[in-house]
Amino acid sequence: MNAPLSILAGLVIVTTGTPAADLPPPVPLNELGTAKYLGFTGGLYADGRNEPPAAQADALRKMSAAIQPLDQDGKPDPKGKIVVVGIGASVCRQIFDVLDKTDTRGPVVFLNCAKGGHDVNKISDPGRKYWESAADTVRKAGLSPAQVQVAWYQSDDLGDTRDDFPGRPQRLQEGIAKNMRELKQTFPNARICYHSARHTTAFATGKAKDKHGEPRPWHVGWAVKWLIEAQTAGQAGLQFEGAAATVPLIAWATYFWTEADKPRKDGYQWTRDMNVADGIHLTDAGKNRVAGELLAFWRTDPFARTWFDPKVVTDAAPATSAKNAKPQVVAAQNLKPGEAALLINGKSKFAKLERLLATTGPVRLVAFDMSGRQILEIEDVFHKRTELNSLLGSGEFRLHFLGKDGQRIRMTMEVPDVVKLK
Repeated sequence: MNAPLSILAGLVIVTTGTPAADLPPPVPLNELGTAKYLGFTGGLYADGRNEPPAAQADALRKMSAAIQPLDQDGKPDPKGKIVVVGIGASVCRQIFDVLDKTDTRGPVVFLNCAKGGHDVNKISDPGRKYWESAADTVRKAGLSPAQVQVAWYQSDDLGDTRDDFPGRPQRLQEGIAKNMRELKQTFPNARICYHSARHTTAFATGKAKDKHGEPRPWHVGWAVKWLIEAQTAGQAGLQFEGAAATVPLIAWATYFWTEADKPRKDGYQWTRDMNVADGIHLTDAGKNRVAGELLAFWRTDPFARTWFDPKVVTDAAPATSAKNAKPQVVAAQNLKPGEAALLINGKSKFAKLERLLATTGPVRLVAFDMSGRQILEIEDVFHKRTELNSLLGSGEFRLHFLGKDGQRIRMTMEVPDVVKLK
């Protein structure tokens, strides 16, 4: 079933829906797949898919290829910048507080335009205070709104306390669409806006729970999913190409929602220590983890990596003084430059890997993110130097080792296949 909201001649058509008390338990969208929730097919994209279908993939390829360094007038310039802005409320601001401290050393620049307490309604303030502030943030950084080409968005409608389904995500879909049109008005060269929906608020308490409690964060995922489907279907008011473009291309980055701290089938898990006491905002561990996941996504996504500068430092931790700074990848002791090694968090795992695989023959390493998407492949890992941190960034990844026949090699002892990169 396609997006249940349509815009005809400016008229928004929505329905209410089943009250929250009568709803079955929520299921992560990427886990629901082709199954249905009250008649609505899951998956991050149409038809239960978790990967972009052909039309979305073509759009991502085209818009990603168009992203290039621009000067302050928005004209191509090898010495220019690719500005990536964070748009949303307080949690978005926390994450971009980390990203805009990241030393990019190249054309990509992160700027934090998110503001605490700004849900979809406050972002759409008729006085455009939010957007004036966002543009001012860019100017204060010595850049111009014309250089903004990418955004990452995360917000919700905090005024809509009706937890009915599909009514609430339908209503939120149009609220987000309105924010996307305002984004394009403020930053005319914005080509792609990535979304991640929200993390679980199952740990929220008191007033925070009343304001942000489940299933509302789960609803955000549905709203984003349906908005992408509507744009892909050519719905009016969602054009992203040419002179008639009114919004950027809307795309998924990572999908965060989990059922409390229950691991998803793809292994992704959100734990209580990621949140402060209110169960909503993030601890340093949460901020650094999510920022690292976004960096890893842009670095490895087949479309985003065409514009995301490979020189971007993948350590998302806040900058430290030069005296105390520690490089993310430290040269392993007793290794000569260029010597074959599998470096993980600065240490060579060559000897351990040899014991686990019982071979030093041709072995192919394949890395997956926690949603199950393949993001890296290294041929013959035993005979080259591979620094996983510099290739993948920080976060959690699954590693598979394949033999010449393409089959996964059985290890000599049971060990976890998930590696955590710092």
